Amino acid sequence: MPRVPPTFVQEDILEVMQVALPDRMIIFLDDEGRVVFCSNTLLGCDDYAVYSLGQSIYEHSTCGVFEVFRSYPKARLRALKAPVTSTVSVTTSKGEVGTFLTTLAPLVKTSHGSIAFLFSVVDQTALTAASQALSLQKDLLKNVLHNLPDVVFAKDLEGRFLVCNAQCEALLGVAPSQALGRKDADFFAPEIAQAIRAQDAKVLELGVVQINEEWLRYPDGHEVLFETTKAPLRTEEGAFIGILGIAHDITHRKRLEEHLHLTQFSVDKAVVPIFWIDAVSGKMFYVNEAACESLGYTKEELTQLGVIDIDPNFDQVAWDAHAKNLNRIRASHFETLHRRKDGSIFPVEVFASIFVYQGKDYNIAFAINISERLEKEAVLAKKEAMLRASQRIAKVGSWELDIEQKTLVWSDETYRIFGIDPVRPLHIEDSMNAIHPEDREATISAYWASTQDPKNPYHDMVHRIVVEGEVRFVHEQCETLHDATGKPLRSIGTVRDVTDERALMEQIEYLSLHDPLTKLPNQLLLKRELGYALKRARKTHTLVAVCFIDLDDFKYINDLYSHETGDRILQEVAHRLQEVANHSYTLARFGADEFVVIVEEIASPSHVIAKLDAFLHVLKAPFSIEGRDYTMTVSVGISLSPNDANEAEDLIKFADVAMHQAKHLGRNKYAFYSQVLSDQMGQRMRIVAHFKKALEARSFTLYYQPQIDLGTMQVVGFEALLRWEHPTLGFINPTEFIPLAEENGLIIPLGKWVLETACTQLKEWHEAGVFTGTVAVNVSGVQLDEGRFTQTVAHALEASGLGSESLELEITESSLMGNPAAWRVEFEKLDKLGVKLAMDDFGTGYSSLSHLRQMPLDVLKIDQSFVFDLPQDADACVVAKAIVGLAQNMKMDALAEGIETKEQLAFLKELGCGFGQGYYIAKPMPASEVSVFLTQWDEKTPYM
Repeated sequence: MPRVPPTFVQEDILEVMQVALPDRMIIFLDDEGRVVFCSNTLLGCDDYAVYSLGQSIYEHSTCGVFEVFRSYPKARLRALKAPVTSTVSVTTSKGEVGTFLTTLAPLVKTSHGSIAFLFSVVDQTALTAASQALSLQKDLLKNVLHNLPDVVFAKDLEGRFLVCNAQCEALLGVAPSQALGRKDADFFAPEIAQAIRAQDAKVLELGVVQINEEWLRYPDGHEVLFETTKAPLRTEEGAFIGILGIAHDITHRKRLEEHLHLTQFSVDKAVVPIFWIDAVSGKMFYVNEAACESLGYTKEELTQLGVIDIDPNFDQVAWDAHAKNLNRIRASHFETLHRRKDGSIFPVEVFASIFVYQGKDYNIAFAINISERLEKEAVLAKKEAMLRASQRIAKVGSWELDIEQKTLVWSDETYRIFGIDPVRPLHIEDSMNAIHPEDREATISAYWASTQDPKNPYHDMVHRIVVEGEVRFVHEQCETLHDATGKPLRSIGTVRDVTDERALMEQIEYLSLHDPLTKLPNQLLLKRELGYALKRARKTHTLVAVCFIDLDDFKYINDLYSHETGDRILQEVAHRLQEVANHSYTLARFGADEFVVIVEEIASPSHVIAKLDAFLHVLKAPFSIEGRDYTMTVSVGISLSPNDANEAEDLIKFADVAMHQAKHLGRNKYAFYSQVLSDQMGQRMRIVAHFKKALEARSFTLYYQPQIDLGTMQVVGFEALLRWEHPTLGFINPTEFIPLAEENGLIIPLGKWVLETACTQLKEWHEAGVFTGTVAVNVSGVQLDEGRFTQTVAHALEASGLGSESLELEITESSLMGNPAAWRVEFEKLDKLGVKLAMDDFGTGYSSLSHLRQMPLDVLKIDQSFVFDLPQDADACVVAKAIVGLAQNMKMDALAEGIETKEQLAFLKELGCGFGQGYYIAKPMPASEVSVFLTQWDEKTPYM
């Protein structure tokens, strides 16, 4: 094909293009696709070299760079309006694969129209490889950035994010690429954003790397401590264009550091001395502050020492043996001694163990000063020994039962009480089997019932046990502990051997019911038996006679001869009457020379005389005492039930009145109760009327009888005694008006006046320095029954300003037993108030010792009837000794009333009776004479 001359394209321009564009091939085509111009650049493709001017591009079919013309035949080629670019891969004859960028572009049409299209080919093989490498590098960098566990970011000078990896995006709480171009203020609280911005500014200001720690909050709310490293970003010329930052999460590391510091601090500051010791040499390479303080060394000094330097029980040989043994057992616990720097030695308890660190054995030891513990253990051991001794002396044992495990623990004294060898294994059946067969079921049932019902405690249980064939009495009580559901867990109790005490109580009870001189029943037993007789009479519809027998002029026997002679006669009278009474009659000694006989099953009053004659007959014979004969006559008063009265007290009272009527009739006679009763009642009514007026006018007077300490002979108190002297009736004995006052309720205002007057008087003595002891005031059972007595006492103390410890309240034994359950509550209130409580006339009433034990009493007052015959009467001595012993055993003071002789005082003092009062010491006196008496008593005491 002929060549088309380049009429439009100049040769020199084309040549310049070849020189300027050596990396590409250029072909100019006409509108038929024939070659107008072709550069000589081969670009690794051998096939296009065959082209020559005028040759059609479509005639070439081998080289891939011309693939574009397959899509653009001549018709489409002429319609081409815009450049078409494509990338093709071509394999050369050398087997190499090249990448080429081809461009087919239409040219602006000229008038000649010889050149219509430009086809250029650029070899991009190297460029593609570089681009792929760069792309790989970018992908690698992107993966590195996004997979780093740290937060990585870059910001421009305005603080806008240029780069933000996945961890940064998670912190900011945005999706990928959404952080770019935004600032910290868009994600954090203002104060946090401001602080971050200040840190960035500092990096740019100083131009150096800055590291800081900061707490940042993630969108889910959890906070993380970051260690952030920030560095300035520069251009090649060194100009700042922003900052690069990496934030590393150090929360866990920080906590570990804090934990490590805290652990180190805790060890250093631990109150227990800690030693780290070389397990072989025994040298100390670490000690805490407590160890230094305990031994008086500095850390530097102690770490230069070894165990043998601070423990006197160890030398090198002993340590080597100990270390060898510790290495074998790996842990040890023992007690030893430590020596301080000053040489003092103290006991320690050591806990040592071996641990391995980096292949080497170390011994860590805790040494606790046990000086205080050993002292407490010694004190505890002493107390336990004292407790065992106390239990042995008091015959009180203790026990504890684990109800779930059914294990029983006894104290030494409990073993002794039950007669069981302590070395033998103890079983719960041992205690049950020891109970007397007749008491076993009731005792065990009572205990188990108490464990189920806390309101039904196992208290005051007295039962029998059998010890080596001997029957003994024990008193038990316990408390049972329960869990939250009420299930019983364990019981703790005491057991006391009360055999001897019970015998003593029975003896005292016998003595309290019998006259010590004649061994006959006393007033208490008489009234009890008379009550039984009246019940029987009501069933049989028969009469009961109370015969009051009084020895005429018996007082002259005592005055003219002696009390001993009088006692011998009284004993003989009792013996003769007892022979007649036998078991058919109730016979009692009612007073000093008074006896009472109860005659039952009487059809008429005349039958009484027939039965009474036998008693009177035996008294007619003379009484021969030490060769002297004494003839006695008697006056007898008789009252009948139901004719005269239905109550025991009234019958005795009426018989007494009838006896006095018999004496008025000429003695040695008997008289039935009759009109005398009316006269007596009239007199009683007159006395009551006068009493009311006297109460309104406060016409009563208090006399004070001294009470002394028999050991020191010092006056310690006064008993306030009520006196009433009427303008016309004269002096009226308290035994006459007090019972009337009790019967009519007048005792309550009277008792209030007595209490207030006595307290006020004692307070005046205290303030004047006359006397600083106590005052005793008698209390009626009627006052206690009122229910407000404690308030009355508290008001009297408050009004007078007297301390409660200076007041003692006395109530007679017979009155005390009137309503023991209710009065016990009142007594407990008085006890809490702080006043002293005393039982008056002890031994003449009918108190139950079990009730006595439950009353918070401070003093037992021995009735003067028991003191009267001291010390010559053996029975009286036994009674006095028993009462004093009872008081001492019950932790109460004993006070004897009616001391009238020096011998009585000396005997009571030798007996151990603490206090006394009576005419031998002083008679009751008005308050105005107390000061003089006390002065004279101090002078008189040495001669008592």
